[in-house]
Amino acid sequence: MMLPTEPLAGFARDGAPGLHGVVPAQGAPADPPEAAAFAPAARLRLPNGMTVVPQSRVEAEHFYDDLFRKRIYLRHGVTLEPGDCVFDVGGNIGTFALFAHWHAPGTRIYTFEPAAPLFQRLRANLALNGVPARAFGFGIGEAERTAEFTFYPNSSGMSSFYADAEEERQVLRVMMDRERVRGTEGMDALLEYGDELLEERFRGERMECRLRPLSAVIREEGVERIDLLKIDVQKAELDVLRGIDAEHWPRIRQIVMEVHDLEGRLAEVVRLLEGRGFRVAVEQDEAVEGSILFNLFALSRTAPPRPRVPVEAAEVTAMSAAFLFPGVGEQYPGMARGLYGAEAVFRAELDRCAGILRPHLGVDVREALFADDGAPPPAREPAAAPGGIDLRALLGRAPATDAAARLNRTDVAQPVVFAVGYALARLWESWGVRPAALIGHSLGEYTAACVAGVMSLQDALELVALRARAIQALPGGAMLAVPLSPGALAPFLGEGVALAAVNAPELCVLSGTEAAVAHAEAALAAAGHAARRLAATHAFHSPLMRPAAERVAALATRMRLAPPRIPVLSNVTGTWLSAAEATDPEYWARHLVSTVQFGGGAAELLAQPGRVLVEMGPGGSLGAFVRQQAAARGAPVPAAVASLPHQADDTPDGDFVRAAAERVKAAGASAAAADVRPVPRSSAPVAADSSAADEAADAEDAYGGEVARALAGIWRELLDVRAGPDDDFFLLGGHSLLATRLIARVREAFGVQMRLRTLFQTRTVAGMARWIEEAAAAPPEAAPLGAPGG
Repeated sequence: MMLPTEPLAGFARDGAPGLHGVVPAQGAPADPPEAAAFAPAARLRLPNGMTVVPQSRVEAEHFYDDLFRKRIYLRHGVTLEPGDCVFDVGGNIGTFALFAHWHAPGTRIYTFEPAAPLFQRLRANLALNGVPARAFGFGIGEAERTAEFTFYPNSSGMSSFYADAEEERQVLRVMMDRERVRGTEGMDALLEYGDELLEERFRGERMECRLRPLSAVIREEGVERIDLLKIDVQKAELDVLRGIDAEHWPRIRQIVMEVHDLEGRLAEVVRLLEGRGFRVAVEQDEAVEGSILFNLFALSRTAPPRPRVPVEAAEVTAMSAAFLFPGVGEQYPGMARGLYGAEAVFRAELDRCAGILRPHLGVDVREALFADDGAPPPAREPAAAPGGIDLRALLGRAPATDAAARLNRTDVAQPVVFAVGYALARLWESWGVRPAALIGHSLGEYTAACVAGVMSLQDALELVALRARAIQALPGGAMLAVPLSPGALAPFLGEGVALAAVNAPELCVLSGTEAAVAHAEAALAAAGHAARRLAATHAFHSPLMRPAAERVAALATRMRLAPPRIPVLSNVTGTWLSAAEATDPEYWARHLVSTVQFGGGAAELLAQPGRVLVEMGPGGSLGAFVRQQAAARGAPVPAAVASLPHQADDTPDGDFVRAAAERVKAAGASAAAADVRPVPRSSAPVAADSSAADEAADAEDAYGGEVARALAGIWRELLDVRAGPDDDFFLLGGHSLLATRLIARVREAFGVQMRLRTLFQTRTVAGMARWIEEAAAAPPEAAPLGAPGG
């Protein structure tokens, strides 16, 4: 392996932070044959949920930090994408192969390790984590031969065909001295025993191992291209390169390697690669300055580009992206079926979640998600064209099917929504969209926490499955959405009904028993307030959840919880999740019974202008909540996209996500270049000077007509934000209750009757204005699409 950047962290201790022993769960699937020789006590669970059989606990920590956290191989323009072909020369226990599979699912991996003790662990680790790599128990060299290999059981990463214990000691002495100079606690005391420590680290075993040239493998395996050749062979770098025939060099796109600069070897490697048409970058990690170790990155100038992935990378910087994870409520049978068929990363991650969940649920969540029980599609009134809106589904009036009923069960819905959200996040990351912030709604905070590294995928899915089962076993309840602020809603709270969520400044949710919610609903109606029942089976985020919360806390106590590596916004506090909260099992219990403070989290999210909101689910409701918060605060309204179409939208998944990726790319570029300022919220007349008047005139011209300008004024009154001609009503904060008010205002202002379906089809000021102009000009019997009868 490339030498760890913090290599002395584990010298003075037996264990390794961040890793813990694996205790097999009851009913867990049987071990694969490759792992049967290693007892569960000899295994470690990595922070990302993978399980490994290490050669050394200390080394396992170093390898994980360098590969998964620091991503040391993906520097200086080196990339790894789904579908790539990777050659891992010097596989050790397989950590790089695990990383390649985790980072870019669908990658074809060939890994080579000549030392039998390490090769056994490599095969076990691939099998334990379901990595379909081709593993070879020989090394790569200049020619076919056997050679003596020195294996250091306590320092396997420095084992070599060219072992020299004194050279290896010198490298570690340099690293130890660097740690002492940096003031690492306890280093002075440790150095007193340095010689004894190094002697133990480099107690070696000799063995005969086989070597083969790389080109022989390329021919035998029929390899057409190598997208990333990783070489970590402890002083045998030139041997590997010299075993590549001239005909195969053009097939290699990228090379990363550790080079030992002995007798001018680094310069020789650079000359060889540059002569083969590679652009080369070399760096030396601060931890090993003054040693012979260097990291080298080479990109081919002549190799053909890799085949294009289905969607181009959106290239949004981490500073501008925020991932939003929904809870249950908008899932539907067949959701993401098209994405599952088209996108390898999404498919691999959903399969991974389904495999982990099966022992906990007794069912395959993919069957529930993609179920088609043969029921005829709901009748549409009026019929929707492909890519259009199903009005009955939109309003929640479509006839229920057995598939929908099953998917709406809490014990199925919650694991499904988690799995889909997690797989979508990994898909966006594979396209280059790396989040700087995460926020979830209710269950969605569990997904956000998992993506942030608070809990491993395996632990998170076990917790979600238990949470869902515990809630399903509780008595039923009801929930009610009300367009009022928490203060205005306070008089309607009472015995048996609680404030479940504050989603936006004037949009809250009540939760409680059926009788209590019905009483509150009647009181609200008597006071002239609109309200809408949610399709909820239980009283989420209310005191009625306490029995389930106790079970959640009990399981979380047994889990390894870590501080978030990506900032997460808390539903409980409405601000950033602290390390103490994230690692407190009681926090996850409080989360289940507390009010969802999504509105507060949205306000915190808006403190960093220029965010691009990417919702890990269908419909875009969470993005709308954040944009409503922006409008209420007079903050810049962020761009927002959903990853999947609403149930009522017939747009194919692939088309929908491609359009979303293009909008994210455009929004990211715009956010980086624009000088964004809040829209003034005062409705009082403003005395404009000539320049302001000119700007206003230019803005009016942008709408393209009087109808569009008048319509934009209505939007601004309802949404409290200045809408451009192409702004989307729902992404500006519009929702179904505001939509009905908009339809009434359009009827009053323009004398035309608009259907809700028309709003979903037109969506923008410009599109709606065109529809109004056509509707006003058409004779009654020839109303445009979306008008009564159309």
